[in-house]
Amino acid sequence: MADSFGLKIGVEGEREFRKALSDINQSFKVLGSEMTLITSQFDKNDKSIQSLTSRNEVLNREIDAQKGKIDTLRAALANAAESFGENDRRTQNWKIQLNKAEAELNNMEREVADNTKAIDKMGTEEDQTAKQTDTLADEVDKSGKSADDAGGKFDKLGGILKGVSVAMAAVFAAVGAAAITATKTLTDYAVGTAAYADEMLTLSTVTGVSAENLQAYSYAADLVDVSLETMTGSMARNVKAMSSAQSGSKTAQAAYAALGVAVTDSNGALRDGETVYWEATDALGQISNETERDALAMQIFGKSARDLNPLIAQGSAGISELTEEAKAMGAVLSDKQLLQAGAFDDTIQRLTQGSQAAKNALGMVLLPTLDALGTQGVELLGNFTRGLNEAGGDLAKVSAVIGEAVGGIAAMILEQLPLIIDTAMGIVAAIGGAIMDNLGVIVDAAVQIVLTLLDGLIAALPALTQGAIQLVLTLVKGILANLPALVGAAMQMISALVEGIGEALPELIPAAVEAIMLVAQTLIDNLPALLKAALKLITGFAKGLIDSIPVIIKRLPEIIKAIVDYFIGAIPLIIDTGIKLLVSLVQALPTIITAIVAAIPQIIDSIITAVIDSIPLIVDAGVELLISLIQNLPEIITTVVAAIPQIVSSLVDAIIGNIDKIVLAGFQLFVALIQNLPMIK
Repeated sequence: MADSFGLKIGVEGEREFRKALSDINQSFKVLGSEMTLITSQFDKNDKSIQSLTSRNEVLNREIDAQKGKIDTLRAALANAAESFGENDRRTQNWKIQLNKAEAELNNMEREVADNTKAIDKMGTEEDQTAKQTDTLADEVDKSGKSADDAGGKFDKLGGILKGVSVAMAAVFAAVGAAAITATKTLTDYAVGTAAYADEMLTLSTVTGVSAENLQAYSYAADLVDVSLETMTGSMARNVKAMSSAQSGSKTAQAAYAALGVAVTDSNGALRDGETVYWEATDALGQISNETERDALAMQIFGKSARDLNPLIAQGSAGISELTEEAKAMGAVLSDKQLLQAGAFDDTIQRLTQGSQAAKNALGMVLLPTLDALGTQGVELLGNFTRGLNEAGGDLAKVSAVIGEAVGGIAAMILEQLPLIIDTAMGIVAAIGGAIMDNLGVIVDAAVQIVLTLLDGLIAALPALTQGAIQLVLTLVKGILANLPALVGAAMQMISALVEGIGEALPELIPAAVEAIMLVAQTLIDNLPALLKAALKLITGFAKGLIDSIPVIIKRLPEIIKAIVDYFIGAIPLIIDTGIKLLVSLVQALPTIITAIVAAIPQIIDSIITAVIDSIPLIVDAGVELLISLIQNLPEIITTVVAAIPQIVSSLVDAIIGNIDKIVLAGFQLFVALIQNLPMIK
């Protein structure tokens, strides 16, 4: 007999459901490794569009897999309920797993929704930024057209050579990018394996369970929704309970006796802890009274015994099947492999510690200078606070104290700035010298890497080509075989669509009119929001205009020349218009004077009234400004002092990041000097 899921009812059905869940959980491990890779490629707090999009891609696939898992669990729950009854522990175990799976699905869907909202928000901001770069893009297009015109002047041979060089550059760039990506991926896998091996070896030392068994238990624990930490913790507490029973603890002895499990052998020595653990687990699984079972389990396995109920429901036989499955799938590394990976993890940790030591040494370079700045900053802040207290509310004295504090900060920065710059330039010079000294080795190594990759690619090309041909042929055969059905389905779809539109037209037209009226009313209701958006648009336009100032300045000579040329050509017209305007002004002067004289009293009265009415506001604003400055000055001073290390670090990073440009500029300057030396008199 089979249920709607297509699996057999009863114990055999239970086994097949576990196998189905095992396959699903294996796919989750693959997806989990992809998410780990994405996490390693981006900073933990990276909320960029690329990062969120990559996470959503994997999350959506995890959601599809989770839905499949939920369907399987529901079928397993129905199978257990029909086979064993609603109150059986196996049925309840499936119910627990189903609830957890549905909760995980909710969390996944919520995370995807949050990421999507963040992506949409950043996309809107990027659209505004993209508009600001249009002017610069136009300049680049013009430059590109000019370059194309110039390139057209070369002969046919030059064009061929140029095409070949571009193609080779593209090949090398593609191979290099692929090599970098592949190397990073393999490196991430190696580092992850090393960390996993170190964890297993350490856990084996702590728990006394072999590393091989721990890996198999980890696989099984994931499938029955019991953490490995809970399992190993209960094993350790079982050993402790065995020792207590051997020492004469009546409670421990009674618990093992109730389960029919012997703690010691015929010689009175303690038996193997894992053997006793699984015998106790199987015995607990035979107890139908849940309260009695939980009480005995807590006496042996501790307070977390209830978390072991899914494992108890599986029993040692079920767990043994899963551990053998883990070994067959290659999920268990050998002791030799674990030791190799663990040694590599130790190397990684040494590198991490060495890197931290190097950072500490670099941090000591500027430590005296920064310490001096901090000491002076503390002294300035103390003087400032003391001055404010002594001013006693006298605004003149407060102003003097503020001036002294600001002047002290400026003097402190100027005093230490030459030393900071000298140190930074020394670091840059040392790095530049090291790069130049090893430039030949770096270039040779890069060339060798690319050539090796190309050799491998060329060697594998026949197999890749054959595989691609087979793939294309298979796809073509599949499409041709199903073409009649595809065409028929398409025609039926089109026919149904046209027929549906025709039938719906009498209802669509009134609905369209109603929709237009609704849009108009909505537009009226949202006028305030539209005005607010218009203000944001104007603000964005102003910011874009400011950001485009460098481009405008670059074009300024051309603009000025065009304006000057226009005005020179228009001088006769301007003079003629000016004469006409002057004649008209003279003719209208009596009328203008009369109107101004009549309006003067009203103008003077309005100005005086406005000034008098605004005096309280002006005074209040001045007082608030002064109070705000006094209240925030300590924070300003503290912020400036705290920001000095960041400023120095940014300066050093900027210089180091542009060292190649500095070296290139120096080389170009030297060449230009040599070339123009004969012309210098």
